[in-house]
Amino acid sequence: LEAATVNGLSIGADGRLFAAQHQRQQISVIAPSGEIARVIKLREFSGPAHVFFNPADGLLYVGDVWNRSLVVVDPEGKLVASLDLEGSQA
Repeated sequence: LEAATVNGLSIGADGRLFAAQHQRQQISVIAPSGEIARVIKLREFSGPAHVFFNPADGLLYVGDVWNRSLVVVDPEGKLVASLDLEGSQA
């Protein structure tokens, strides 16, 4: 994982690191050992630049700058919701 490709980071409750990479259109999941455990690529991702792990519900909230959307996935990469923010002031 190259630092120059990472736009946002979040740490999960189990110590996994979630790295948003908008140019690669993916979220890399890094195990506590430092190995890349998984790469999350969804058709809903066009420019995932921000990622937040919410310990209250165990989900990842991903801000996609190119789609102007908020994508919600579980830590294994399953799509939960996609919210269009087009026209939003947020």
